[in-house]
Amino acid sequence: MLAVLAALAALAMTTVGRSQTAPAAPASPPDDALKLPTFEVTASQDQGYRAANSVSATRINTPIRDLPLTVEAFTEEFIKDLQPRDLLDIVSFAPGVSSAAGDFAGGNQNFNIRGFSSGNPLRNGFKGPNVLDPATIGRVEVVRGPSSLLYGTLPPGGLVNYITKRPLDHAQTILTQRLGTHSLSRTELDTTGPVGSGTDFYYRFIGSYDHNHQFYAATEGVSSGFAPTFQWRTANSTVTLDYQHFRRRENAPIFMKPFFVTPSFKFLEKVPGLPRDFNALGDDDFRASDTTAFVADWQLKLAGWDIRANYAYARQSIEHFLTATLFIFDTQRANPMLTRTATFQTVASKDQTGQVEATRNFKFGSTEFKVLSGYQINRRKEYFGMRAIPGTLAPPAWDLRNPATWNRSVHFDLSQLSVINDPAHITTDSEGVYAVGHLSFMDGRFGVLGGMRYSKIKSVTVNDKTATMIGTPINQSQTSPQVGVLFKLTPEISAYASYSESFVPTGGVKIVNGTATGGFDPTVGKGYDAGLKAEFMGGRLSGNLAVFQLENTGIVNSVITGTDAITGLPVFTTFQSGTEASKGVEFSGTYTPANGWQMLFSYGYLDADVKTDRANPARQGLQLTNTARQYANFWAKYTLQQGDMKGLYFAGGINYTGKRLVHISNQELFWDPLSLVTVAGGYTFNFDGWPLSVDLSCRNLLNKDYSATNNARGEPRLLILSLSTRF
Repeated sequence: MLAVLAALAALAMTTVGRSQTAPAAPASPPDDALKLPTFEVTASQDQGYRAANSVSATRINTPIRDLPLTVEAFTEEFIKDLQPRDLLDIVSFAPGVSSAAGDFAGGNQNFNIRGFSSGNPLRNGFKGPNVLDPATIGRVEVVRGPSSLLYGTLPPGGLVNYITKRPLDHAQTILTQRLGTHSLSRTELDTTGPVGSGTDFYYRFIGSYDHNHQFYAATEGVSSGFAPTFQWRTANSTVTLDYQHFRRRENAPIFMKPFFVTPSFKFLEKVPGLPRDFNALGDDDFRASDTTAFVADWQLKLAGWDIRANYAYARQSIEHFLTATLFIFDTQRANPMLTRTATFQTVASKDQTGQVEATRNFKFGSTEFKVLSGYQINRRKEYFGMRAIPGTLAPPAWDLRNPATWNRSVHFDLSQLSVINDPAHITTDSEGVYAVGHLSFMDGRFGVLGGMRYSKIKSVTVNDKTATMIGTPINQSQTSPQVGVLFKLTPEISAYASYSESFVPTGGVKIVNGTATGGFDPTVGKGYDAGLKAEFMGGRLSGNLAVFQLENTGIVNSVITGTDAITGLPVFTTFQSGTEASKGVEFSGTYTPANGWQMLFSYGYLDADVKTDRANPARQGLQLTNTARQYANFWAKYTLQQGDMKGLYFAGGINYTGKRLVHISNQELFWDPLSLVTVAGGYTFNFDGWPLSVDLSCRNLLNKDYSATNNARGEPRLLILSLSTRF
């Protein structure tokens, strides 16, 4: 894989060496900065694929080169060139980031960062839905390492925050139509500008309709998005109202191929002989996803302070109806029969967050001190339930050796299903107060970042049918510090180091020899980062090299410690002593060797495993699920700068993931290494007075048959033609 990257880089340098065009900085995009950019990142300072600033790491617009943290930011230009189908397409170019979706099909945007699941991505810094429309994404930032200081309960690997597109100062409308193989199609409308002339009101409306590819048997998916944004800007304040509704319907969804497993689930093997497009779901199977997000944000300047107050609302509901199972026991190897069933599952969540922040910049000669303080309160409700058909009504099993038995047309009425789990909900109330300071002195050569957050969390689970509490309420608090230092060795090179903590509340009941003894403490993550940041050639070449070490302690495991004298059933003891750890090295950067060239590259080596497990010592040393040892990514784009075909571009890239782990009990089982190649090209010209852009891309060029995670199948080769006009 490294040889492939080296060859691509050598080809690029050879082409550059023949170029007669003198290097020059890429032109900046039109200025779309707000009048109050303190809490907002803007594209006006970005240069191509190189992002100048970040807001995710400190909540305020700060140059990435001044942050003693490991941050990856993907600009709007890179996202536009990539033409992503989902958020994973973008963040997979960050080192050490992969999918951790627990869903059986695509669309579930959860990620693994440095060996740990990141949970749902943040949307504009708040809890957001994990099924989303990429058309609204203007920038994506990946902050690696523990980040509970600003964002509360988070795993230690890091976070993904996507920033939605904002209204522009000038009128612009872009209409795009995409057509692809396997009946793929997509329509997007993006219109923005001022409301009238000489006004302080601005708008942006983004709408989309998508028909997913129909490669797998009996599958069809359609989605639609509606996202208006309004802003009112004055000399001292900005009010933003940001709304999005996204709807996806899949009939039937894409399901994993079945596996052979031993009764102990220590052996796993795909059933051989099945066609690549095999899908075990029937005609009645479906998945319905609805997500809504809304943010009301008010920023103002008051007595030298920048103040921000906002309210965020996010709601998501997902319904599944499935008639297939996934596992076939190894005893059926000679006669593989896939059991049929019918289950209906509902999962829903609702988040409401209120937040107030204040920041100010103090200057004392060559010393500068930025301070941010804030208070955040959140209520999250999660709803879930499951029903299934009685075994006597189950349809006949499929003989996987005989396609004639693959009957998808068995129909069900949801009224036939019986309750497996009573409907229930979890209510979690959390609040936190935090403060962050950034001190810069010695004419900006030395910087210190430090902060602290105090959080309180209460959570209770209730059976909605009986109106009774399930388990023990969670009532936990935690203090999360963060500190970092950065020193500019030269004007181009900086060295940095940081330490931070994160936490996640732990539910359940602590048990000793079968007797409940109270609740658990939070699971606490600790992380150390050290590295170098560099910018050469006026920013044309920039990069970040980091080494890191993470630990997540307080993981709950249980072990059988005896037998009940009366019932004869096993007696358990729970231990909150498990530790998972990861360490590694990451490198990422961008390079603009000459006019027309844009390059982005990254590499990550990750060693993530179970460090301790008192309850089950056999797990110690096992690699963490959904991780690989090596990740490497490369993307390049070249645009002709002169001649009759000026503006014609060619682009392409590769995402490499090493052997990925699949855990079944205590066994380490791996997917093979995977290289996904994408190529693209396009041209913009005037057609009868209309500007028209034609783009052609091929995703998964080598047509790899792969799984994005343990149970999510990847896309086949897709050829996509895109036509767009701007007016």
